[in-house]
Formats: sequence, C-alpha cells, structure tokens
Amino acid sequence: GADFMMSQKMRMIPVMPALIPANTFISRNIPKPIIQQSLQSPIYSQSPPQHTPAKLYKDLDDQVQLVKQIQRMLGREQITLERMIKQFHVRNIKRKQRFESYLTKASETPNSQQKRIRIVSPSYIDRNVSLQKSYNQTEK
Repeated sequence: GADFMMSQKMRMIPVMPALIPANTFISRNIPKPIIQQSLQSPIYSQSPPQHTPAKLYKDLDDQVQLVKQIQRMLGREQITLERMIKQFHVRNIKRKQRFESYLTKASETPNSQQKRIRIVSPSYIDRNVSLQKSYNQTEK
C-alpha cells in the first residue's frame, strides 16, 4: 500500500525545467552556487535528466530561493526609485517657489525702475543722428 502511494505521488510530480533562465544581470547579483545549481537543471544539461523526487524538490527549492533573492533586489530598487522620485518632486517644488518669488519681485518693482533693452536698426540710428544734427543747427 505505501509503495503504491509513493509511486502514485512520483507520477504526479511533473518533470520541470528551471523556471527562471539564467540572466547576466541576475548572475552578477546572486551567489554563484545558486546560479550553478540553476544551470545544472535538465533544460541546460546535455545528458538525459534524472528525475528523482528529491532532485525535483531540490530544483524547486533552488527556484524559490532564486525568486526570493530577486524579490529582495526588486525591493531595494523600488526603495531607491521612490527616494529618487521624492527628491525630484522636492527639487521641482523648490524651483517653482524660486520662480514664483522672482515673479512677485518683478511685479512689485515699478516699470520705471525696470531696464529695457531696445534693439534698433542702423538706419534708425542714422536717422536719429541726422535729426539731432539738424536740430542743433536750427538752434544756433
């Protein structure tokens, strides 16, 4: 009876390759033994796979450990991203406040104190010079 149940249980466990393929980014951040175990899974090996229940459970456990490691990495990245977004918003708020204070200062100063830059053409300057000369000659 127990042998029959054990053989039924072994038949119910599907033959599975590694769930997560090797990735160069992951391989830089995960300890080598976990990656090597993952790479030794049946999908990567050339020899016929040996599917014993213990090996399948070990492979699944290795995959779970790999997923947990990736989740920790993603958690750290999420915290970093949230901190960067917060800094970005703080900088934008400060920039907006500086701009608004500049606008309020500009509106408080009267127009007579504001300096204006005028761009004039050379013909306009020549005309003004000739008018000034003619005006000076008429005064004499």
